[in-house]
Amino acid sequence: MKSIVMSTQNVRDFLKERNLTLVKNFHDQPYESGDVVYIREPWFRMKGEPERFVYSADMEDSSIYKWSSPVSMPAAAIRYYGRITFILRNAGAVGEWEIQLEAISKEEAEAAETGIPFSSAATPEEASDYFTYAGDMSPEDHEKMIATIDADRKRLSQVRLRLGVINERLKVISGLLFEETDKVDPNDIDMLHEENEALQNEQVALDREEREIASALKVAGVHDTAESAEAKHVTNEETASPPTEPSEEYGSFTVGECDYCGRKWGVTLEGSPTGGYPTQKTANAAATRACNCEQAEAHRAEILSVTFAVTTGICRYCGQVVEVGPHMLQKDADKTATEVCSCPEAKIERNLTEQIEEARDRVERLFGDSSEELGFKPIADKAPVSMLDDMVALIARRLISSATIQIRGQCKAKIGLTSKGKIKVSRSETRSYDLEAGE
Repeated sequence: MKSIVMSTQNVRDFLKERNLTLVKNFHDQPYESGDVVYIREPWFRMKGEPERFVYSADMEDSSIYKWSSPVSMPAAAIRYYGRITFILRNAGAVGEWEIQLEAISKEEAEAAETGIPFSSAATPEEASDYFTYAGDMSPEDHEKMIATIDADRKRLSQVRLRLGVINERLKVISGLLFEETDKVDPNDIDMLHEENEALQNEQVALDREEREIASALKVAGVHDTAESAEAKHVTNEETASPPTEPSEEYGSFTVGECDYCGRKWGVTLEGSPTGGYPTQKTANAAATRACNCEQAEAHRAEILSVTFAVTTGICRYCGQVVEVGPHMLQKDADKTATEVCSCPEAKIERNLTEQIEEARDRVERLFGDSSEELGFKPIADKAPVSMLDDMVALIARRLISSATIQIRGQCKAKIGLTSKGKIKVSRSETRSYDLEAGE
């Protein structure tokens, strides 16, 4: 199970609201929507038996203990769990991610981690879409049923995603062939007709597959979330009144407020499942771009409409085309496709990148601002720390085997590979401290 680090105030807000939005810096996407995580928080181990822990978030006066870093929190001290409900890369800052988290119980987290259906329903019949109440079904057959349902749901989602892409492309081709023929090179006409026919054939086959999978799930008694969302959307359009609060969604847009004049605008996001923006912050930014007040127009920069977003990328290792969702540029879509591709080369690169990021985290803990938690004085000049980060990448890629630098007036830093192929980061002065992978 993955973890997420929180400050004392983060934990207090998380417990109070039962959800929290964090902004974290990571080189690559650290989580997927739906991931279950445990919370790392400032802690302290009390002496004596049995082992007992106290936490900064529980203390009115948090200065009475010297709190240990959340990064070093042991498994025995874990007490809170959450589920990632949304994650988005902030376009304005390199490596910055906005992460939304909701609180869940330990039992639900453990069930999700092991793949076991979980429900807090009062009766077995209400327990879950997986039929937790399995009657005389054997455990083996029950597991097979769950695997089949999961596979059908995944394939149904893929089919519907591909159908959406095909529909958009067919619209483009139709426009080129029948409405904007003057913009088409005559040499490309035959190629467009061939692509149009191929896509229509694929569309027919996928439509049939969608009906078959949906029917199989219905026979099994499994809830089709896509159909439910569509039905709910129709009901809301017929019965609901327009929203008055900025955070409410109505139809296929989200209400945002201009940052300058406060005027409310309904804004849409191409590629969003609901049509609206995923967070109020992004909705407000879109409303500000749309607003015609004097200040908004004065500060408006030229932007590329998301209508032209790229939705497929190509893995740079194997050339596989991957659905990656809306991206503004093809190179960004290709980068995402490479990051999520299942080919061996992409997996190796992901593992290597993860090893580098973990080692750089250890560099930060020993030499950056976090080193105070280990009793060291942070390195004031960032240049040596930046050099150590570069050395980490060279060592991880086996370009050098080890490196040692003497930071004048403070300490000696050494980075190298262990016999198990792990990256070890060391700091030594009058005292020393070593950190290896997993610590």
